[in-house]
Amino acid sequence: MSKPSPQDIVRAVLDLYGTTFCRELAIAVEEGNNPSLFQLLCVSSLFTDRIDWVTTLGTARLLKKRGIIDTPQRLAASSYDELSQIFREAGYVLYNFDELMSRRLLKMAAGVFDRYNGDLNDLRRRAGNVPDKERNLMNEFEGMGDASVGFFCREIQGVWEEFYPFIDHKAMDAARELGLPDDSAELASLCSRRDFPRFASGLVRVGLKWDYERIFDKARQLQTAGV
Repeated sequence: MSKPSPQDIVRAVLDLYGTTFCRELAIAVEEGNNPSLFQLLCVSSLFTDRIDWVTTLGTARLLKKRGIIDTPQRLAASSYDELSQIFREAGYVLYNFDELMSRRLLKMAAGVFDRYNGDLNDLRRRAGNVPDKERNLMNEFEGMGDASVGFFCREIQGVWEEFYPFIDHKAMDAARELGLPDDSAELASLCSRRDFPRFASGLVRVGLKWDYERIFDKARQLQTAGV
């Protein structure tokens, strides 16, 4: 059997893993309103290279379920002890990470109020919809490093169109493993603009699970079926 085409591999990723993290966490980022943007910012700050993604995703679910990150106001009104308890429940028990992450979230809420009147759309306006400037401003928030900013940009690109097409380093690493182009524009040419955010998140999921063989198997099935 011949090697599956890049298009078949892309379709396999979309079929098996084509769900954004926002969709999984019920964050209505497509609405582009401040609550959804703030929830995405908080969740993005959790996704660093220091904590495993299963623990991180579980923590995001807990924070979302309990309404802690619904709005900047709700987070700012939360106590340090309340947040630390949630992080401990989620598994942040080593190296005082529960304390570190609690402080970060509270400082993030304060930063959104102090700099942008509680509205992240104001960050976008001040940056003039220029991606580099937006990323620089996001990096100024407590706890937002390159990995976290990359997560935010990847998930928001369907709403903040200036980021399209965006692929962060985790998605790019997975693309290379699958033999796909390591250029965001070339990757975007392989699927529709509407599907690209799902595809980018799907690549991250494939890489996190190291599920490349399953993708290749699915791509070969699609190729054989001529779908």
